[in-house]
Amino acid sequence: PRGLLVTSGEHLPGGMSNIARALVIQMDRKDLDYKSLVAAHHQDKPLYAQAMASYIDFIGRRWDEMKETLPVLKNKYEQAAISSKHPRLPAMVGLLQAALVTGLQYQVNQKVITAQKRDALAGVGMECFLKWASEQSERVEGMRPGRRFVQVLAALYNTGRIIFQSTSDPDRK
Repeated sequence: PRGLLVTSGEHLPGGMSNIARALVIQMDRKDLDYKSLVAAHHQDKPLYAQAMASYIDFIGRRWDEMKETLPVLKNKYEQAAISSKHPRLPAMVGLLQAALVTGLQYQVNQKVITAQKRDALAGVGMECFLKWASEQSERVEGMRPGRRFVQVLAALYNTGRIIFQSTSDPDRK
């Protein structure tokens, strides 16, 4: 079974295979309004459990329909991300975007946002997911052993620390 793990941490997981299976979203402290986040956590803590229970109920009541529509939605967004260089990233983008659109539709149903706001936020979300997938694709490409080997050879050659000669060169020393 496939799934998607969302986690936080200061360091990337080790190994190219692990990185290739991740969609890394790097953030700095300056990307968050930490004071407001902490204040909201303390002030509204009881509301988070209520909101999550309501969202789970929303999904539960629509599950028979969503079993059919979510894969179609995921595939639609996956196709939009197919230009990614790494084969796993479009599926991640599709899954994340389908989840975002589902959450936004819940907010429309609860009359928290309008359909227009849902569409605007979904567009911004897709832009972000595609940007992060592109960054992750570059990160993975840069870690490929063959590519790294060629980069090391090029650096050594450019600094004059190695030379290349043909084995059939009669002037070879």
